Amino acid sequence: MAQSFPTLADIVGRTPVVQLAVANDLGVHPNIELLAKLEYLNPFGSLSDRVAQKLLPTLPPPTVTTPPPRSGTAATTLVIPSSGNLAISMAALAVPKGYRVTAVIPERTSKDRIMLLKALDVEIVRAPDNVLPEAPESFTSLARQITAEMPGAVLVDLFAGSNDVENLYHELATEILEQCHGHLDVLVVGVESGSSITGLAKHLKRKLPALRVVGVEPTHSAGHSQPITTTSRSALISQNWKLEDLGQHAIPAALDPECVDLWCQVTDQVAYSMARRLIRSGFLAGVSSGAVVAATHTFARTSMQPGERALVLLNDTARNYGSTLLSNEWLLNHELMDDGLARKLHYQLINKYRGASVEDLQLPAAVAIAPTDPLGQALDIMVEREYSQLPVVSAPHRKLVGYITLATLQSMLENQKVELHQPVKDAIPLMRRPSIRPRYELITPSTPLNELAEFFEHHSVAFVTDSSRKFCLGVVTKFDLMKFISRRHGTAPDF
Repeated sequence: MAQSFPTLADIVGRTPVVQLAVANDLGVHPNIELLAKLEYLNPFGSLSDRVAQKLLPTLPPPTVTTPPPRSGTAATTLVIPSSGNLAISMAALAVPKGYRVTAVIPERTSKDRIMLLKALDVEIVRAPDNVLPEAPESFTSLARQITAEMPGAVLVDLFAGSNDVENLYHELATEILEQCHGHLDVLVVGVESGSSITGLAKHLKRKLPALRVVGVEPTHSAGHSQPITTTSRSALISQNWKLEDLGQHAIPAALDPECVDLWCQVTDQVAYSMARRLIRSGFLAGVSSGAVVAATHTFARTSMQPGERALVLLNDTARNYGSTLLSNEWLLNHELMDDGLARKLHYQLINKYRGASVEDLQLPAAVAIAPTDPLGQALDIMVEREYSQLPVVSAPHRKLVGYITLATLQSMLENQKVELHQPVKDAIPLMRRPSIRPRYELITPSTPLNELAEFFEHHSVAFVTDSSRKFCLGVVTKFDLMKFISRRHGTAPDF
């Protein structure tokens, strides 16, 4: 009988620990064992799922006012200052139970997480990045102000230090001990609110007194290992970083500095480059994971001995960073790629095609069909020639008026929307979505191949026309590009 769980909260945790494969080629001694705990495999994509699972039962139950402010709307609102992950985790568990959620989010938070929060019906308030926590416009101060002024609001603030952090992270610490069989020399954790590193360190050091705990933060973060003077605090607010989910402009109240043995600061470029390296190694983790893995490698090379073991927490999923970490253009524009990654992307965008254009593909003349030809003839051409699509051109000038695809035509025939004897023009309108008029992108023989490659990131086929769009000259697919690169380099291309 298949195993099932009553709720999504019941599948939080029990994430796997695996060997950190990217360590082998980065100068780490082969007898030093680096492990990664994949917290991004939690159901809502981050370690914060564990926190939300623990916090939710401690909160006042959702209540509905009489009459309700909106029909069926809960009056109890959870106000959450968060860089994104805790708000997502809390909303995913709390909204189905009848809570409303307001998230106060820094401006650096990726638009991908903002969109996800909106889909969860979360009210979003943005706050500036480079302000001290006590400033009235900081995201924690704004959250407190909203809570004070909103009837029925409950503040959920990990930064305040009022939560029982050992209890919040007890299960995670227990899992780490069990999965490492009680043998762990170094724990590396990214630090934002400080609650996770504090809770884990307190629990684990009781069992493993010799454990060294390494805290990771961005360059220009508060410098938790040093006293912060009035002068340095003023300087901090002028500093900023792109790294999400790590760092603060002051020591968070939830952080116990005595729990951390060593601090490691990581630059934005190093963090993003390592995160992309992790992705290429199969670890689909976010940018904060890139920072902690980079710090782990540095610590392993300089401060660990053969036979020792370190474990790093990969906090959240790369899927929350489609517009930043996963965007080559964004990384290039913000100079966040290391030399190796930048060279590879430069090759992908420019050098791969060496100035070649569509004309260099030497495409055969387009096989087309007229609007008045029967659909049966179009079907025969596509089946016999193994075409997936066929341009429709007007006679005698061969002006492109549309196209017909094999899959859609077969579907329409099976559903009896058209018959084989009908003219092609009867099927073309059925293949269009009248509510959407896509922007036409002109593809001509002079179109550079790097632009054509970008076109294929969103489209499966391109119809090549003259510059006035009067004549259909050819049909090109991504496979034609791949064959061109293969011929030019004499090997299968690296896509």
